[in-house]
Amino acid sequence: MIYGTPVEQIDPGEAVLQELARTAGHVQWLYEKMQEVEDDYGKDTALQQSTKLGRTPAVWVDLYYRERQHLLSVAKTAASMGIQERQIRLAEEQGRLLADVIRSFMQDPDLGLSPEQMVKAPELMRRHLAAIPMSTKPKSQAPSILLEDGLLADTPREDFLDAEVVDETFEDDPED
Repeated sequence: MIYGTPVEQIDPGEAVLQELARTAGHVQWLYEKMQEVEDDYGKDTALQQSTKLGRTPAVWVDLYYRERQHLLSVAKTAASMGIQERQIRLAEEQGRLLADVIRSFMQDPDLGLSPEQMVKAPELMRRHLAAIPMSTKPKSQAPSILLEDGLLADTPREDFLDAEVVDETFEDDPED
């Protein structure tokens, strides 16, 4: 595929959700990369760099900050589009469809449930459905950037730059 090649039509909501997931992955990766640099070279070197313009945020810090801002922007877009509400409506509809299928299955004469089994079946079904985990996705190891109300925390860039530089050299990592 060539860069910029159009793909099949995509629903705008799906495009935003894909971008949200992709950007959250970028933020997590950049956070982990900053941790690696800090572990290898120390906090001072990891946070700042010397340039012709003076002391500036290190490349990873700058990318992390920019990607977090993009994540915040995409999250706001998703919220303004009502994507979460649409997902809830879709889940409710899927739940209704599943209940209809289960009900039809239990009442199917070919199954031949006895009256006693028909009485027990709904409670048994509820118990088994309740045992299904709500999410099969692994928990993210990314830093906590979501606030209780579901919005992203807005941490000023300067919060990353409170370290004094001890050593201005940044040696190449022999493992790279």
